[in-house]
Amino acid sequence: MSAAVPERDEARYPATRFLDIAVPTLAGIVLLTGFLDVVPALASVATAVGAIALTYGSRLIRHALHIRATYGSHLGTCRGAGMLGIGVLTGGLSVACLPLVSPAARPGLALGGLAIAVLAYLLGILLLPGAATSVSTRLRRGFDGLSIAIAVSFAGWLLRPPGPVPPVALAGGLLVITGIAVVMVTALRAARYRPAALLSGAGAIAAMSGIAALVLIFAYGHGPWSLLVAALPLVVGPIVIASGARRAPAGPLPPPAMEAESRLTAYPLLSVPAVVATLAAAYHLVTVGEFDRTSIVLGLAVIPAMVV
Repeated sequence: MSAAVPERDEARYPATRFLDIAVPTLAGIVLLTGFLDVVPALASVATAVGAIALTYGSRLIRHALHIRATYGSHLGTCRGAGMLGIGVLTGGLSVACLPLVSPAARPGLALGGLAIAVLAYLLGILLLPGAATSVSTRLRRGFDGLSIAIAVSFAGWLLRPPGPVPPVALAGGLLVITGIAVVMVTALRAARYRPAALLSGAGAIAAMSGIAALVLIFAYGHGPWSLLVAALPLVVGPIVIASGARRAPAGPLPPPAMEAESRLTAYPLLSVPAVVATLAAAYHLVTVGEFDRTSIVLGLAVIPAMVV
């Protein structure tokens, strides 16, 4: 029978309880000042997101170090919580640094923060107990998510509004779609044994979506309100991630999944993106009549991704 991993009883510390109330409240107040035009929107976003990232990212890393000292590095919760903490810190601090760089450099900075955060979140979720029991199974989860991401990206590219797409926006969109797909597949699989993985997965998806929204806003131009709205998932996401990591139980890992359960074909619902991609291609062929280079590359990538 598994037991909850103790987090040095931090939940009982008055200082921790105070921070759990004070930091989110402060972040909310700072964002509100941005909505009311008391403080510039970008400054309020950077302050709120940075405070949340420092608080909950450092807490996740401390939690991971405590688990390592108590149970050893073999427990997946240790490595998973640590990588999730790195994702929270890198993503949040990249947003906090946005006011310090020139407007021309902000899309690249946000994209760099998104890339590192997506990688850290993917590793963190894949390393959580119950997500996978071997390297090959983790690779299978990642490939299943990548297959879905390619199909969704292909359909989204064909159905996008007319007009040019900045390269940074395309890269950000592909990154966040891939991250969301892999996290979704992995968290749903891990939830069978560790329901708390759903919280960590949902928080990671929210945080990645918030950074990706900032990338798109800077790539296309923005208004103050769009920045503030994009910051909301960046404030909520780390709190949810930390809550899920704290509730992740210790104990022996589940037995390895059967091969049928480890493959994309075991999840009929996950085949829906392939159907959507096919319908999008047919619609585009009828209405437009030709495919550009990006759609051809994505379309060709769909075939092996869904077959393997």
